[in-house]
Amino acid sequence: MPPTPKLPRYVERNRAKGRVYYNVRYQGQRLGKLPDNPESPEFFEAYAAIMRRITNQPKSSTPEEGSLRWLITEYKSSPGYLRLAAKTRRDYERELARLRPIDSFPAIDIK
Repeated sequence: MPPTPKLPRYVERNRAKGRVYYNVRYQGQRLGKLPDNPESPEFFEAYAAIMRRITNQPKSSTPEEGSLRWLITEYKSSPGYLRLAAKTRRDYERELARLRPIDSFPAIDIK
């Protein structure tokens, strides 16, 4: 069996159903599936497209008031959250991270 090639940053290799899959995972989120051959030009083109999408996202320092991101930021700075045990805060952080795809939407519109 040939050696596994060194993968680019943020690429994870998974095996399921007897097959190998490659995904880009960034900040705990799966951002996209990559072609099966990590040595092909298509693999690197798909990887580059996903990385461009990551780097082109605006990095706003202050979230817009009323957005879900703003609400989460306010909650994380609240005394109630800061009194939680470290493990509980990590667990909450993991669950709140699942909301990142929609955190720019107004919190009042989320049902």
